[in-house]
Amino acid sequence: MTGIRVVGADAHDQVAEFEPDPAPGSVLARLRRQTELQQRDRTVDVEIGGAFDPPIIARYGVLPARELDRYAELVGGTSNLELVLDMLTRTCRALLSADEDGELVELRDELGPMTYGHRLAVALAMPIPPGEDDLPGRDVLLILFGGNGFAVAEHAGRVVSWMQNPGGPAPGESSGATD
Repeated sequence: MTGIRVVGADAHDQVAEFEPDPAPGSVLARLRRQTELQQRDRTVDVEIGGAFDPPIIARYGVLPARELDRYAELVGGTSNLELVLDMLTRTCRALLSADEDGELVELRDELGPMTYGHRLAVALAMPIPPGEDDLPGRDVLLILFGGNGFAVAEHAGRVVSWMQNPGGPAPGESSGATD
């Protein structure tokens, strides 16, 4: 078998060692490249509708497999708003908007990039209840959507649909997605 060499004293303590460079164009070279592509960080940008001009765009990543059981009912089409809000806040990697030149830039403050959370609420002068020192991300998300649960559900539906096949037609590639 080209590309793999098994070493060890017996069948119970064998260790596979891989050749560093399989032959160009070989099946092993192609599969290694595809494996590398599958491991890339994949994201999708989804616009937050409403009065924002230019729009705010949320960049989402894939939900880690270890957390899938928690959100399984979302994949089945059931919409539990608390689960939707939690999933969106957990998978949001960045919030972006266009600058004066029309280039997409991350929303940042002196502490760095912002996602759904208290820092964003303060930066956008959102209504914060008296005595609230740390507005939860799900509350900030609802404020961004004007409290419209249907709009949040539609937004989440787009994200969940993408997560079901973030690789698109080829491993590691997504239509409309960024890397």
